[in-house]
Amino acid sequence: MSAMYLQDLLDSIDSLPADLQRNLLLMTELDVRTEELKASIEAKARKLLDKEPKSQVSKERRLELINSIIEDQNRCLEYADDKVGLAHQTYEMVDKDIRKLDQELHRFADVMETPVAPPPAMSAAQRKKWEKQQAKVAVTAPEGSATDGAGPDAMPVDPNEPTYCICQQVSHGEMICCDNDTCAVEWFHFVCIGLTAKPKGKWYCPECTDLRRRGLLK
Repeated sequence: MSAMYLQDLLDSIDSLPADLQRNLLLMTELDVRTEELKASIEAKARKLLDKEPKSQVSKERRLELINSIIEDQNRCLEYADDKVGLAHQTYEMVDKDIRKLDQELHRFADVMETPVAPPPAMSAAQRKKWEKQQAKVAVTAPEGSATDGAGPDAMPVDPNEPTYCICQQVSHGEMICCDNDTCAVEWFHFVCIGLTAKPKGKWYCPECTDLRRRGLLK
């Protein structure tokens, strides 16, 4: 079941890397064109400001240079607008797939929360013992508490043990702390946020990253 959900998710975001690469290449090309125009504007401005008698140009030529500089500046502004549009489009593409991922994770969680059924090949005595164990776990573990593992041998976690991460589970496996000192969650499990190795430098959780992107967090 988990493999099916994973494959569906991968198929849904299959085109994202290529789309991101295309937009980034287009933005890079706009940067190159802008730099070329800036160099052209600077060269034309030097001619206009050159006070050497032998380098001075006629009034007609000065007017042509001024108009050409204005045109180049307008094109620079157009390239800047195009780049902002591409950046916004790129953000929307990533945000759309993040929302899709959240939906799939909730969907997957709903499927995985189905009641645990006893093994089919079980004698009456084994079934009675299994039911007793399940009842003990249900009574001991409060609602929303984490358990280490799943199945009849799962041991309840101490309800007084602190919980972490967006999953509100106890500390286990590899964890990472958000570098935002005011982060409401602070500690996250690698598996819950899709990390496989500790990132270099500072790391911010998805919520704090979004706040930083919107300028609401320094």
